[in-house]
Amino acid sequence: MSLVSITLPILALVFGLISLYMDPKKQKSLALGIITSLLFLICSFAIFNNYQENKKAEAEKVENEKDIKFLKDRLVEQGTVLTNLSSLTKTFQSETKKSLDEINGLLTAGWSIERVREEASKWGSFLKAVETTKEADKERSKISATSSKVSRQSITVQYFPKNVDKNIVESALKELGFKLIRGRANFPAYPTNAIWFGANVKIEDVKLVAFTLIRAGVRLNVISPFRERKGTRSNLIQVGTYVKYLNSPLLNISEIKNAKLFIRAD
Repeated sequence: MSLVSITLPILALVFGLISLYMDPKKQKSLALGIITSLLFLICSFAIFNNYQENKKAEAEKVENEKDIKFLKDRLVEQGTVLTNLSSLTKTFQSETKKSLDEINGLLTAGWSIERVREEASKWGSFLKAVETTKEADKERSKISATSSKVSRQSITVQYFPKNVDKNIVESALKELGFKLIRGRANFPAYPTNAIWFGANVKIEDVKLVAFTLIRAGVRLNVISPFRERKGTRSNLIQVGTYVKYLNSPLLNISEIKNAKLFIRAD
């Protein structure tokens, strides 16, 4: 209820009471004065009331604008969060796919499931294993492309499969032109870590076998000529376990790649 609607009846009542006791001749001028006063009061009240309502409306507008700005800011923040989450999700999906591709690459190269699980449980070791496999495959491809496959057909690789996918490794060796003999391991509890070779075996062919094995996750500690290099072992490359060297430093890609010859390991 407005102030005008309350004030007007009160003033009308006061005017009526006064007119009861006033001389009729003076009532006309009094009435005019009162009407003028009433109009002034009404206008004043209306202006004041309008001012108050405008002030209230302005205050509400300011508050509404603050609320709208707050909501907009929250929406922007939520949008930023959603964008970041989307980006993180895409990155996670990309990294997951990359990891799966790398695991598949190891398996395709001849790694055993057990070895992949072992390396995958240690992230730094897994990344190094992936890089080593890629490097070994690269060097293997280089030698294969620049050497004679026909000459390798006279070379036999005697192999004792352990801790690798034997089908993939054997297929890779045959693909290079080598003859293959699968032997029975003398030390089944120990991993493959050594390569021996005869007098007629070229150093490039030894490296090919080494890179094929390293690509499949084999850790080589030693590459050595046979003690008796000639005779029946002249054209033989033997892959096996040299227990004496199991705790020796591993041969890396660079060492094998740059080797001009391999010295007899006793």
